[in-house]
Amino acid sequence: MVAELRTIPAPGGCGVSNVMGGAVSSGTIPIVPFGPFDSVQAFHDWLHEHASYHPENYPKLNELLELHKRDWPLCFTHGDLTPLNIMVKDERVTGIIDWETSRWWPSYWEYTTAWHCNPWVHFWRQNVDLFIDAEPEALYMDRLRNDIFGHAGCVLEPAETTT
Repeated sequence: MVAELRTIPAPGGCGVSNVMGGAVSSGTIPIVPFGPFDSVQAFHDWLHEHASYHPENYPKLNELLELHKRDWPLCFTHGDLTPLNIMVKDERVTGIIDWETSRWWPSYWEYTTAWHCNPWVHFWRQNVDLFIDAEPEALYMDRLRNDIFGHAGCVLEPAETTT
């Protein structure tokens, strides 16, 4: 189901926005609402407060800026995949509910928000990779953002090095 959602093409001229082209919100960012943004890069610029690369920057900030520069295409995203929002009967998914955070987000957003949505339910983190393609680099990028700029609504572990 998630893979099918991710194939929905974004409307022409769409950036990071809600389904009507307006502002977005997320439990992982303390400002509600924010945006919309014309592009993923504009969203990333906002996320890192328009910081720019400089050799004297905090090294993790420069690393985040480099990761934010990558090509992250837009994807239609539920935005709140948690065990509470996935209906199951007889070990079969029968529905997904709670769509108010569905938006056009960067392609990694579904993975990182699903992974962070409920850190107290350990089985969930162990199984996210079963229904969303694992993106450990994006998870690392999100942890860097959290370490540098903070967060709301989630408990994240500190970022580790990628080496």
